[in-house]
Amino acid sequence: MEKLSSVLKSQELKLALKAALLSAAAYFAMGEGVWLKAAFVVLALWLYFRPAVNLGRFWFSYGLNLAFLFFAPWDEANLMSRLLVVVGFGLVAGLILGAKNMVFIRRLASYQMAVFLLLGELVYFFFSVTSGAYALAISSVGFILLMKEYYAAAGSRPMLFHAVVSALIYSQFLWAASVLPLVNSGKIALSLTLILLMNDIFAHRIGGNLSGKIIWRNALVAVISAAFIIGLSAGRLS
Repeated sequence: MEKLSSVLKSQELKLALKAALLSAAAYFAMGEGVWLKAAFVVLALWLYFRPAVNLGRFWFSYGLNLAFLFFAPWDEANLMSRLLVVVGFGLVAGLILGAKNMVFIRRLASYQMAVFLLLGELVYFFFSVTSGAYALAISSVGFILLMKEYYAAAGSRPMLFHAVVSALIYSQFLWAASVLPLVNSGKIALSLTLILLMNDIFAHRIGGNLSGKIIWRNALVAVISAAFIIGLSAGRLS
């Protein structure tokens, strides 16, 4: 009985239960009435503020993940799409809450993983919205605010300058991929691969261990990935 009690008091288990609760609540709230969605938002905010530790940390990342459920044009009627979105939402929320509430030993690594997934959400949003200029503007602002929060967590200064530079590069990747004659999934895969590889370089620079070997490695992975994605997409178009 004491062993079971100690397991239930485990911070990691509590975090996993919170993430599972958010995923389940999101699954039932999406596509339903406004009151159920409002109750879900209240639940998500309550889980952020409880416990009242590091309030204000990672607030934009947490809000961006929540906003993706409501504003990204994903197919709520498709069961597989719905499951993937809500599970991804719960995973990102769990990583952010774990970093905020100091559950993980490597809190920055946990938050960095959440940032990778949030970058994927912004890329998906861009290629799912028909208005290119509107989607690019929204995605660019999202990149700036997300990376500013990330650089603040990593202790990188000046945060805003680094965030703007990162956002400009990421936005250029989106624009370049959007004009290529590829299927939409190929554009998403290509731009996301380039963004994550570039973000990995920025992360190593912040950590003080960026080297020419890492840059060349990521450049080689980028070339091989781009060739594979473009070749696969071209084959699907022909």
